[in-house]
Amino acid sequence: MRGSYDLPKPNINYWSQESFQKVRVLGIRPHLGRDFGRCAVVVDLPEVPMPVELKSSNIKSADHDHLSGTMTVNFRDGSSYRYLNVPRDVWLEFSKHPSPGKYFRSSIRGIFQHKKV
Repeated sequence: MRGSYDLPKPNINYWSQESFQKVRVLGIRPHLGRDFGRCAVVVDLPEVPMPVELKSSNIKSADHDHLSGTMTVNFRDGSSYRYLNVPRDVWLEFSKHPSPGKYFRSSIRGIFQHKKV
């Protein structure tokens, strides 16, 4: 084996670094290809997207449903808006941006159809 890896333990919650959602590891199965050192981690994704807290003076949190492309933004004043057909790459950029409010104003607001929740 080329190196050792810390494999996740089944039935424990982990945060997915890619989707920013809490996932439950269901099990680990060996990779059946030539590289026997690899394995696949089987996870259970939640049905409801989990909000991500954002460092912004106006935006409190947001979540994104990768299947429908729906993004919900919760503002600090208590209002919430749902934005439709937001691509996953826009969500990832928004949620990782050093200034989420600035990214929201330039790349989401006024571009994607929305409705107040």
